[in-house]
Amino acid sequence: MKQHFCPVENTLLSFEDQCNWCGEKEESMTQDEIIDMAMEAEFVLHGKPSDEESELFVCVDKDIVRFAKLVAAKEREACAKLAEEYGTWGGSSFNEWFKKLATEIRAKGK
Repeated sequence: MKQHFCPVENTLLSFEDQCNWCGEKEESMTQDEIIDMAMEAEFVLHGKPSDEESELFVCVDKDIVRFAKLVAAKEREACAKLAEEYGTWGGSSFNEWFKKLATEIRAKGK
């Protein structure tokens, strides 16, 4: 479930998959993005999967920690972008508060 400020309805709405009014789609990590992060975390692809099998990755504890950090960073960025989106409506003090929130969310990874 995602919430966003719908420019068509000029209000905050919740939706699954896609907003009925403006068409904005809910973003989530795709399987390809997750596999790319596993490769970036240096998981090792083990063997060649058949058409019926998923890819099999082998990793050690440091790889799992690296992968968790990549996932957390992606989620932080999604939250920061959402805060910036909310900051596009309302008064200027409201906008500044959401910009500050986005900056603070991004700083959590440092």
